[in-house]
Amino acid sequence: MAELDSIDYLFVAPSSSVHRIQEAQTTIYHVLWELTQRALTAPGPAGGGGRGGGWGDGGSHADRRRRQYLPGR
Repeated sequence: MAELDSIDYLFVAPSSSVHRIQEAQTTIYHVLWELTQRALTAPGPAGGGGRGGGWGDGGSHADRRRRQYLPGR
């Protein structure tokens, strides 16, 4: 699959365990989604402005989830 010209990026989760592959795919999905949201809400010409988007400002989904699972922070 890596030889196909139509693929820009290929993320490989080398494992014989279906559970580990699914964990890796889910993690990659969430990281890419977080980076996409931050890019779209970042101030400046490349971003869309909007609310927050900075690291640790409490406005992103991942920041809210971190607070949910790490009480006291």
